[in-house]
Amino acid sequence: MNMTSRTVSVSLFILLLVLSACSSTSRLREYPLRGKNVAFISRAECDELSGSVWVDDPDPDDDSPWTAVASLFLSLFGSIAADATFNGTIDTDGAARVVSDGIKRGLVERCGVIPSDPGDPALDFVLATRLRRIGVHSNADGVFLRVKVTEEMYSARDSTLVWERTLRQELPLRFHSTGIWDPTVMAVEGVVSAVELFAMEEEEVQSAVLFTAEDTGFMLGEMIAREAR
Repeated sequence: MNMTSRTVSVSLFILLLVLSACSSTSRLREYPLRGKNVAFISRAECDELSGSVWVDDPDPDDDSPWTAVASLFLSLFGSIAADATFNGTIDTDGAARVVSDGIKRGLVERCGVIPSDPGDPALDFVLATRLRRIGVHSNADGVFLRVKVTEEMYSARDSTLVWERTLRQELPLRFHSTGIWDPTVMAVEGVVSAVELFAMEEEEVQSAVLFTAEDTGFMLGEMIAREAR
């Protein structure tokens, strides 16, 4: 599946897109943003794309504890293998910059902000993008790309935290949940998803990361622009 068709698929799975404000600050009414000089900086707090696998216990019964051990073994060693598989696949600093650039474009268009150098003496705000986590995860429902980003905007005049949000996104790369909650069925689906994860090409994962980073930047820019009205 190419990224164009995946984009269409994402619209069908919009409920899987998760936004959560783990920490939330907004003082944009006290610190007007429109037309102001803003420095956009970014950094990745994760060194690489992580990978993880989860396989459910097919027989959660006290009389058969070995099935839980087996599923845990598969999950643990599958996660180690997934981490190794995607090691070096993604430039996480580059992904953080893509998020930041998306926010910049949105705020230039919506709020007329002026992108500025962090050392500019006329600077009004600094908007920092922190890419905190990015990974590919498989479970009984399929394979998902998960991203966690925190945005922090500070006043350059008095160092006040003006705006903060943490955004989580989950993009389905393979989605095949049957909706059957039988442990054996879920265990089989978990194994199928793990196989799909390991079969993914690096180019597909890179495209998914780029798509998600751009989408995340767009949504964060929209959030800020709405609150800056």
